[in-house]
Amino acid sequence: MRKILIILAVPMFAVLILWAASIFCSFRLTFGVVPYFYSIETLRGTLTVERSFDCIKSSSPSLAVDAPEAFDKEFYDTWPRCHSQAESWGIYTCDITYVITTAAKKLDPKILVTPADFIAISYWLLLCVSTSAFIGVASVCYFIRRLRTGTPNKSPEPTAVGACRSAIAVHAASRRWLSFFR
Repeated sequence: MRKILIILAVPMFAVLILWAASIFCSFRLTFGVVPYFYSIETLRGTLTVERSFDCIKSSSPSLAVDAPEAFDKEFYDTWPRCHSQAESWGIYTCDITYVITTAAKKLDPKILVTPADFIAISYWLLLCVSTSAFIGVASVCYFIRRLRTGTPNKSPEPTAVGACRSAIAVHAASRRWLSFFR
C-alpha cells in the first residue's frame, strides 16, 4: 500500500514543483513521435500542450527555458487559425490550422493544412485532481488496514490486585446469598 501512495504522491509533488518553477521561468519541451510533433510549455499558472501533424521521424527532446510568461487566452480567441474553442473546468481547448509544411505533405499528399490540437490546463485543476486521488486512495488504504488488523482491545490487562479484589467480592456475595437461604 505504501508503494501505491508513493506513486500517487509523485504527480502531486511534480505539479507543485512545475507550478513553483513557472512563477520564475517558462519551460518549453518539444519532441516528436511519428507522425506528431509535441510542444509542452509551462506558463505562469498554466500547462499547455500542443500536438501538430508534421513529424516525419521522431526527434530528440529539447528543453528551452525563457523568462516567465502568462497564458494569453485572448490571443487564441482572436487568432483566425483557431477553430472550435471551448473552455470548461479550467481546461481550454482549440483546434489550430497551420500553413502546410513539407513534412506534412510527405506524410499525406492530400493534406491542405497542418492540423494541430491545443490544450491549456490550469495548475489548480491538476493539483486538485492529483490531491483528491491521493487522499481517496490513502483513505481507502487506511480503512482496509483497519479492517485487516481489527480494532485494538482497549480493556485493561488483569492484575494480581484486581484478581484478588474480584475473588473477595465474589466470596462475600456468595456468603450473603447463602445466609439469605437459611
